[in-house]
Amino acid sequence: MIDKDIQDILDTSRGGTLQILLDKQKEFGSKFTRFGEMTEHEQQVKMLEFIGCLIEEIVEVRTELPIRKHWSKKRLNSPDWVKVKEELIDSLHFMLTLFLILDMDENEICGLYMMKNKVNHTRQKGGY
Repeated sequence: MIDKDIQDILDTSRGGTLQILLDKQKEFGSKFTRFGEMTEHEQQVKMLEFIGCLIEEIVEVRTELPIRKHWSKKRLNSPDWVKVKEELIDSLHFMLTLFLILDMDENEICGLYMMKNKVNHTRQKGGY
């Protein structure tokens, strides 16, 4: 039997998967962040706080990769991919929170992503 929360994600009648993740994160984050009710200064302070958290999670992903220690024999070990994925999901939680602080929805995120992706492709073709 599939967990109800997972079933909610698989049922896209509430919007796309990204919007469902944003909604779940907003539900969770509303316990400690006043989304949509902050002054510009408060938004900046919260963003700095969550950017710090995001950086810490990315460092934790890096820490799970033994190859980072080029001097160690342990670098030959395989990473614990489950832990790597868990740390990436922790990172995603903080990214979603940052989007929510800026009051971004799925459409805005995807639209901006597609525009930036196009720029990146153009830069890549130009040898950027």
